[in-house]
Amino acid sequence: MDISKTSDHALTASRMLIAWQQALFLRLTPSNRATHFVAYLFYLQLQQYLKPALSLEVGAHQADFSKKMRAMFPEMQVVAFEASPSVYRPFKSSGNFRQQNIVYLNLALADS
Repeated sequence: MDISKTSDHALTASRMLIAWQQALFLRLTPSNRATHFVAYLFYLQLQQYLKPALSLEVGAHQADFSKKMRAMFPEMQVVAFEASPSVYRPFKSSGNFRQQNIVYLNLALADS
């Protein structure tokens, strides 16, 4: 596999994703479940090229994204943050995060 071509493809794909997100933000593209879903799938596919070493999920709720990243990348360090204690507690006790090797923390990353 030619690493430079993979890198070029990843760069192109990441630029396309940023453009898509900007179009959604500027309301140039309809903001609905379908467009957000396509962007999400595109983002997950992009990870196949980038192969990140760390995944951070902020506002994790039940940490579905972290679980998907763990399934896709078994070697990745995965950390999920949920600031709300009332949301965190039930998921922490039922989420099997330790067995899935996901760090699930009851922390906020900002004070507002």
